[in-house]
Amino acid sequence: MFFDILSQSFKFFLANPSLLIYGLVAWLWSLISTAITVGISQNATDFVALLCIALPLTLISAIIGILPVVASSHVVYQRINGNQASISEGFSVAFSRFVEIIGFMIVIGGILFVVAVFYSFIQVVPALACINLVLSIGLMIFSFGLLLIIPVITVEAQSGLRAYQRSAQLVNNSRGVVVGVIILGIVVLVIFLAYLNSIGAFTRLRYGFTPSLGILGNPVFQFAYSIAASVFSSIFTTIWYQKARERVGY
Repeated sequence: MFFDILSQSFKFFLANPSLLIYGLVAWLWSLISTAITVGISQNATDFVALLCIALPLTLISAIIGILPVVASSHVVYQRINGNQASISEGFSVAFSRFVEIIGFMIVIGGILFVVAVFYSFIQVVPALACINLVLSIGLMIFSFGLLLIIPVITVEAQSGLRAYQRSAQLVNNSRGVVVGVIILGIVVLVIFLAYLNSIGAFTRLRYGFTPSLGILGNPVFQFAYSIAASVFSSIFTTIWYQKARERVGY
């Protein structure tokens, strides 16, 4: 199932280059939101000001950042089911899911806040240090349940805890894909480290110094990769959602 989804994702990605517009919008917004957050953080006079201004803006920024991903997911879902869907229609659907996105962000943000508080408490109580591992494993399992959250919000208009439960259900019924994603991530990481090691050895021998990241440090490459990766991940998760939904039966 994993390789089938991966193959379909590559074919769909190559056949629908217009979807890169969503990746470009997401990239531009990430630059703007980062600049705003950094500016506020540097100019905030005290912790209260930082808490009252920076955190709400971060939440708003995250919500807006999800919009192009939801838009992309809608277009992908419609097209893989044989329906026509324009780029503008994707944005229209994304804005119509604004309430669902906010509900999901509030619930997930609340859960993560509780986990963060609990984790901080563990750090000051040495006797509870053993719970660190359990908490980390629980958080990892929880994060797996989020993998299909965007298609669930997009297609089913689910929100809050129900959106997470639905996503977790679909992920649980396609665990082989999760294993495939993990293995692929490990392979990519190994290749990345091998590449860094190879260019490091080469330049040390020839020039006497170690480079930074080679082509991976090139701003143009990073720009193209961030856009392409954003769109491809949206395609992959939406096709995965479709397959998982067929397996579950609804």
